[in-house]
Amino acid sequence: MTTPTVSFRKLEEKGFVKRADGLKAKIQDIHIQEGFNARFDTPEYRQSVDELAELIAGGLQVPPLECEGVDGGVGVIDGHTRTMAHLKLWNEKRHPDAKANKEGVLELWIPFFPTRAVTQLEKWARIEQTQDNRKLSGFEMAFNYTRMRDEPLERGEEPLTMEQIAKLVGKTRAHVEQMLKLETADPEMRGMVSRGEVSTTIAVNIIREHGDEATAVAQAELKTAQSMGKKKITSATMSVKKPPRHILEEIAEHYKVVASSWSKEDRVKLVEYQKGIIDTGTLTVPVASMLAMQLAFEELQRITDELLEKQRLSEEKASQQEADV
Repeated sequence: MTTPTVSFRKLEEKGFVKRADGLKAKIQDIHIQEGFNARFDTPEYRQSVDELAELIAGGLQVPPLECEGVDGGVGVIDGHTRTMAHLKLWNEKRHPDAKANKEGVLELWIPFFPTRAVTQLEKWARIEQTQDNRKLSGFEMAFNYTRMRDEPLERGEEPLTMEQIAKLVGKTRAHVEQMLKLETADPEMRGMVSRGEVSTTIAVNIIREHGDEATAVAQAELKTAQSMGKKKITSATMSVKKPPRHILEEIAEHYKVVASSWSKEDRVKLVEYQKGIIDTGTLTVPVASMLAMQLAFEELQRITDELLEKQRLSEEKASQQEADV
């Protein structure tokens, strides 16, 4: 449904907008329209708002917002992160552009320009076309494409095709099709992303690889990460949990050889050391078995490093594909 817009001339007459070095609106009269922004309220997003706010506080000049006229001010079409950063600094009374008016009242006027988007579809497409500061995640794109696809249904028309969505947002059909698959993620997976337990990039990779089993896999990966003292799934926690079986078997076999060579006195020493009865001592170990164990450990480390690097490159590639496809 297309929201009726209000002319900027009328808004100017009512004092919501002024023309001084371009259009500007008071921070209190800039509205983030409920349900419009495609971004999810995740720890990652909140951090990006905080980081941008600090840059603005330090003097960074950010681009004007893209807005439409609405009752009581202007509605943001593009620039939600910038708006949130402006609001954060305003509420904390430390925005560098806040100035006292003739009556001594502090004001903050934010530059904006009128959107050229007319229909609801065009407005949603603008979110995808600009992304000046932070790219939309895969889930956020999936949400935006899904509502674009289904918007005509409200008018009793056929849903948009992938080709039509791709043309609106300036992407390929393959990209749109890939992102729409993410819309099948269940609420638990979405919750894990929102809680910061898994990044969107890793979540996308898990869904692509495991399909219907993705949530179960992600939950198992989270338990592994937590057992390692981590709060979220990372490439490291995913890679080191499955060392090559043949390497582990080789280490185990050589350990059996070493253990079988211990005398009764050696075993007593081990027990006493474990209980703290003694704090030093020596054991006799066959050189050949010890060397074999050392080589097996080195091979395990090499393979683990390779897995970590492959995982890192895979995540970088997936993240780049989300941005460029």
